[in-house]
Amino acid sequence: MDNQIINAGYYSYDKCIEVEDKLKYLRTVRANLLVRTYIKSLLGGLYIKIVDEKRGYANEMIKDNSLTDYSYEATSSMISFFNEDSEIIRGFLIDDNCHKLAHSWIKFKLHGRTYVFDPSLNITVSKENYEGIFLPESFGNVNAKQVKNDLLKILATGERNDDGWILTNGTNDVNSSFYNANIQIKGEEIGGKILTLSAKYNHK
Repeated sequence: MDNQIINAGYYSYDKCIEVEDKLKYLRTVRANLLVRTYIKSLLGGLYIKIVDEKRGYANEMIKDNSLTDYSYEATSSMISFFNEDSEIIRGFLIDDNCHKLAHSWIKFKLHGRTYVFDPSLNITVSKENYEGIFLPESFGNVNAKQVKNDLLKILATGERNDDGWILTNGTNDVNSSFYNANIQIKGEEIGGKILTLSAKYNHK
């Protein structure tokens, strides 16, 4: 999770169990194979580079837990591949010390059910299970359509550096496409659809 901790006061012990125990439980109730395969198919065209440390296709980076400290960057670069009514949710999760951890995750619908995909924690579960375990407190959101439109505009008009990367200019607006996300991008689009996207996550 992002290393931003805010004192949340006192919570009962059962709400403040170890984060790893929460994740272990959520993995036992993870979304079915159809849902997980659906997400993998969406993200097949996304390539991620974390400065000069790690790089690879999104599905690989998620699987080996390389995105743990990049929830804002990961959700901002992934959401445009989801249906337009999907959302990035920004908020706080309760950790094992009863603190609030600033975090970001994706909420989407499939076959009439609402799920949460959390790329930095490598979990996909029902909205009910995610919220029941992490007790999230939302402070901002943005839908996939807005992020995709902003990405398309940046790809079309953004100023490129010598290596061809375009800076997305992260903001402090919690309802913007790139809140708290320092990302550079390259990409290919046809007819308003983003086919491939390379995203470089810079150090915080």
